[in-house]
Amino acid sequence: MKTFFTSDLHLGHALIIELCSRPFADIGAMNEALIQKWNAAVDPGDTVYVLGDFFMGPRETVFLRKCLNGKIILVKGNHDKKDALLKEAGIDEIHRKLEIEIDGHRLYLAHIPIHLLDPTERFYSPDLTSDPPENYDYFLCGHVHGQWKRQGNTINVGVDQWEMTPRTLSELLTAKDPS
Repeated sequence: MKTFFTSDLHLGHALIIELCSRPFADIGAMNEALIQKWNAAVDPGDTVYVLGDFFMGPRETVFLRKCLNGKIILVKGNHDKKDALLKEAGIDEIHRKLEIEIDGHRLYLAHIPIHLLDPTERFYSPDLTSDPPENYDYFLCGHVHGQWKRQGNTINVGVDQWEMTPRTLSELLTAKDPS
């Protein structure tokens, strides 16, 4: 069993194709490609931490979860609004932020890398924007889409940085800090 990380799938969100320059003709093609790439990497016994913005579109879009392999632990993003619907669709766990340890690495998981944003951009819900704890090795996040892959010990796990595919921690740690 493996553990994977990803974020910002935005299943069902047609405008994200344009906003993030995703290489898809339409929302159906994007959803299909995201599901195919997910299932090519993730086996049914694996665990995937989705660090926010799982879906954004018509209500039925959330049920695409049933097409995805693995246990899904969602760390809510600014577009993940309806816990009851997410649970009904099969999301296994829902959190606002998490601290976990994998392979001896202490990880802080949250959608928004608030400590790296300009203070004037802190208009999100306070439960999504707390600063990370002092004692962690890596902060895994999403939210910033294609802006950057890694800044120091903060790694953007978003699909727009990782070929639309969930990644293991060892894969994420290969990202170079451009500074």
